[in-house]
Amino acid sequence: MKIGSRPRKRIIIMGLLLISSGIGVMLILRSFEDKITYYVTPSEIALNYKKFSTKEVKLGGLVKNLHFDREKEEFVFDMINLNDMQMNGRQIQLDLRDETSSGSDGYQSHPSGAIIKVAYKGILPALFKEGQMAIAVGRLTSEYEFTAREVLAKHDENYRPPVPNQRL
Repeated sequence: MKIGSRPRKRIIIMGLLLISSGIGVMLILRSFEDKITYYVTPSEIALNYKKFSTKEVKLGGLVKNLHFDREKEEFVFDMINLNDMQMNGRQIQLDLRDETSSGSDGYQSHPSGAIIKVAYKGILPALFKEGQMAIAVGRLTSEYEFTAREVLAKHDENYRPPVPNQRL
């Protein structure tokens, strides 16, 4: 079957448009590759420490053991994974202090994954507290230690900021 010159031109034009669109999308995604950062979990860092040790990352997880270190004048807390810890849309509160076991190198492990110790100098967000989800932006200082330059508190979709009393 022989294709006429007019349909052949249409097929060629459509093919070129499809190829150029694909190349354009690929270039856009490549340019965003360094700009878009997703948060990583403590388990992902424990499994791929070398991958994350040279760049700034967003560490996301559940905050445990929050305290203030007076010597270093910084907040210190543990970040753990939160995998499938929701039931019927409600957050499950966990106390993992009794369930953690210390390894031979002092690294704390838990059945749900790794625990990363985070240090932060600065003022914590108002919604930041133990047992809540948070994201820390910073760098790894060792395999299980992280220094944050920014801490973000996550809240659920039902959060409403308090409305101040207004008198008329």
